[in-house]
Amino acid sequence: MSTKEVVQIEFSEVIKQDKSLFSKFEEAYGNEGIGALVVNNIPDFPQKRKRLLPYAQMLTKLDKDTLETLEAPELFYSNGWSHGREKFQGKPDLLKASYYACPISDKFQMVYNEGDIRDCKNRWPEEGVLDGFEDAFKDLGRYINLVGIEIAKNLDKYIKANCPKYQDGQIEKHLRESTRTTGRLLHYFPVSEDIDITDMKWCGWHNDHGTLTGLCSAMYLDENFNEISPDTIEDDDSGLFAMTRNHEEVKIKIPQNSLAFQIGECSQIVSGGLLCATPHSVVSKPSTDGISRNTFALFLEPNPFEDLKIPEGTDAGYVYKEDPTNQVPLMHNRWKEGYSFGKFEFKTFQMYYENNK
Repeated sequence: MSTKEVVQIEFSEVIKQDKSLFSKFEEAYGNEGIGALVVNNIPDFPQKRKRLLPYAQMLTKLDKDTLETLEAPELFYSNGWSHGREKFQGKPDLLKASYYACPISDKFQMVYNEGDIRDCKNRWPEEGVLDGFEDAFKDLGRYINLVGIEIAKNLDKYIKANCPKYQDGQIEKHLRESTRTTGRLLHYFPVSEDIDITDMKWCGWHNDHGTLTGLCSAMYLDENFNEISPDTIEDDDSGLFAMTRNHEEVKIKIPQNSLAFQIGECSQIVSGGLLCATPHSVVSKPSTDGISRNTFALFLEPNPFEDLKIPEGTDAGYVYKEDPTNQVPLMHNRWKEGYSFGKFEFKTFQMYYENNK
């Protein structure tokens, strides 16, 4: 494991839009970075996080029939409830469950598994089932989205300073106009010693294909919903890790009341490779003694019809970065000049599913 530290910035720096952030963006999101940074001291965020995360465990207590009504197989199970539908090294991933929804709007467009883009809507439990869940999900998701848009403003300035032909304001525009931004509430089930899983990964190596991903720190809960300190669960070999292009595994430590933002492949494309997405995974301990891991990720993404264009005069070859894990589908098989986000997303979903069969 590497001793490389995760770049930390203050929310006040983000609001000021000062050029002093440029060096931190280069360190975090450049070719030698880990593709992530942490934003500290965000007003009102801790309460919103604490309100939503226990619902991740509450969902798993609902009966099977109710959960099946909340699934969307036609959308690669990336809307509503999903458990055991993803595969890890060819095996159904039973160690985590997810709930996907778009907090910005209940109506949006998504890529279906046939490849076409259709109108969709969120799936929420019926009234009286998990009271407060929908409101808590939207409240946290919309708040993280606003913080992400502020970061996007700064990223646009950084790219423009390094690439004069960059379409100024492109990332902010994509995110501000998007209804496609997706929240994913995650529950990682307790791991017992008799579970057979390769390398004890809660989540295998992958890149995020969107623009930015806002990540909450994990909340650990026992069976009675008592919160357990992460310090008693995680060690240096467990938690969230990123892989650098120098084949270093770096643990991404997110303070409890802070937000991490990972750079996604859409940003890698529109910046001509200046910003670099990196593979990341979640590694469990061999046994968590009845303790679950719960967190929330917000995938800030363009609308499906938005074109993903590299800056004029940029060589597309700079976008195709080497994957140090050999587990992420190659970018040149998923994106080519002229692709919309919808087409890129469909190719990405298709190849991850194919690679994991």
